[in-house]
Amino acid sequence: MSPFEFYFGFFSLVMGLALATVASGLANVLRARKVVPLGWLTPLLALLVLFDIVSFWVIGWNNFQDITIGYASLYVGLAITMIYFLSAAIVFPKDASEWTSLDDYYDSHKALVLGGVLASNAIGITWRVMMTGLAGWGVIEAVLLLLFFGLLGALIVIKNRRVNLVLLLLHLSMDVAQAFVA
Repeated sequence: MSPFEFYFGFFSLVMGLALATVASGLANVLRARKVVPLGWLTPLLALLVLFDIVSFWVIGWNNFQDITIGYASLYVGLAITMIYFLSAAIVFPKDASEWTSLDDYYDSHKALVLGGVLASNAIGITWRVMMTGLAGWGVIEAVLLLLFFGLLGALIVIKNRRVNLVLLLLHLSMDVAQAFVA
């Protein structure tokens, strides 16, 4: 087994559990949809988390083929995956019936979820730059990173639900667009 296979296999398992956690949360709120309105915000937040987790797999595959296994690489991977798992675990409420709507839940928990996504990406980008340098990074990548973090920051601090809906859709559109140009 190569160092990359070891690293990618272990942390992919945790990221896969994060994906399953979001899917399980969605299943739970779908069961409760007659009691608690779903709204748009929490399901779109879940989609953002799912897309971002998938992007980590792509980034890992493309940038860490030559990784050296050591405490630093394992601790960084552990930090990223645990933050993602915890963020995924709170995308949806444990008991939807405790909330008047999922939009209320979103208002209460979005900062934790999006803060986790922001932190995981900040750690991942820092680690990537430390491992591979800035080779291959150009103006477009810098602008996309600024937009990515700017949208996350705006989603965290802006309270208006309509603005959050637009920002979530913009962020998701950016994710989908990257899939076609990457």
